[in-house]
Amino acid sequence: MLVVLGSAVGIASIGAAAGQEVAAGGFTAEQAAAGWATYARSCSECHGTDLRGSSHGPELTGSGFLNNWGARTTAELLDYMAAEMPPGLGGALSDGSYLNIVAYLLESNGQEAGPQALQADAPVAIGAARAGGRAARAAGGGDPPDDPDEALQRRRSRFVNRETPALSPVTDALLQRPPAADWLSWRRTLDNHGYSPLEQITADNVHDLRLAWVLAIPEGNNQTTPLVHDGVMFLANPGNVVLAIDAATGEVLWEYRYPVPDDAPRYGATRTLALYQDRVFLATYDAALVALDARTGDEVWKTVKADYTEGFMHFGGPVIADGVVVT
Repeated sequence: MLVVLGSAVGIASIGAAAGQEVAAGGFTAEQAAAGWATYARSCSECHGTDLRGSSHGPELTGSGFLNNWGARTTAELLDYMAAEMPPGLGGALSDGSYLNIVAYLLESNGQEAGPQALQADAPVAIGAARAGGRAARAAGGGDPPDDPDEALQRRRSRFVNRETPALSPVTDALLQRPPAADWLSWRRTLDNHGYSPLEQITADNVHDLRLAWVLAIPEGNNQTTPLVHDGVMFLANPGNVVLAIDAATGEVLWEYRYPVPDDAPRYGATRTLALYQDRVFLATYDAALVALDARTGDEVWKTVKADYTEGFMHFGGPVIADGVVVT
């Protein structure tokens, strides 16, 4: 398995006066249910299916969740999510989807649904104030607590895309005869033999192999073949997510998330990518072809090949033939 790093989404706790409870009815049960479905598809990879977080994103329920942000409203949260979430694809979801996710988080943190739908311009308290907590005192103008464990701090650190080390261009000659340490095509070479000439691992020492690193990848249909060039591994994940990874350490250098339309089919496997010159090529679920900058993961261009609403989609990865991307 292989890990996608995501950015941290912290949420706010509004401090009502000590002893008061936040009134129910700031969102509907229908919004929370729809938010659960959207969260599972777009957020659970980084924040966990149970909202308990992971190494890629903070928990979104419980005291740790409330401690991530100071006294803020759902309106501020929505602004943040629309600008930053999903990582690198801020604004990719609809306004209604963001509202529904917030409703789901409110419900998951103990608030009860009511008849009134959550609105972007009608802020709701994320959580009830904790008795004697800093949120309650801050709302009333009181002093912060002396106990540092009680201090509310917004989590600021999150994964940020970086550039890979310098990469040599992947030429037609390299594709025909890759360096021994490279794996530039689905089956390494264009004859599809899947053979590596490396000799470090032999029948005599294979029993000495030990785990070097582990990287978790999203759930889904996955038949991918990682490509390796100049020590950088390029990996296609379920959900049309592409990672550039330091092959020696497992450190993620950059991540690209293709904005798959909500109504596009997602059951197919992305079997591989393609490399050529300074580009990484991804064939998407919705029958498009995307070129990424191999150094940064930035999208360079996109070509829509067919109408996915008519049943067109990709299973196999691209192949490079004399400078032409074939899918």
